[in-house]
Amino acid sequence: MKIKKLNKHLKAISIFLFGVEYGNKFPLNLHWVKNEELKNLLYEDEFGLYKKEGVKIPFKFRKEYKIYRKLREEMIYAKYYHLQINYMYGLHKQYYLFDDIEFPSESDKIVVEKLLSKG
Repeated sequence: MKIKKLNKHLKAISIFLFGVEYGNKFPLNLHWVKNEELKNLLYEDEFGLYKKEGVKIPFKFRKEYKIYRKLREEMIYAKYYHLQINYMYGLHKQYYLFDDIEFPSESDKIVVEKLLSKG
């Protein structure tokens, strides 16, 4: 645990001294999954990875799958609510202003619920 904190502080110091870390999140695909057993349990679409219908994710893969599911949900919300999903200075938390969010139409809300129910 202490090593992770030290790495986090070193990264923050290096960003402060040498420049800005900037990046955009992108949807994951099956190419990024290293474990073949987990890869066989997942599908992919334009937003990221989700599990196959009727499949239960084994306990040893749940933590990794929750990360994939969270990234997929963020990509869905970013598209339909028009959110900016970039980060600066290594900060991965985004705070969205209420005025910046564009609410989708009723048909888009149905599509969002359908996409979220897949994973």
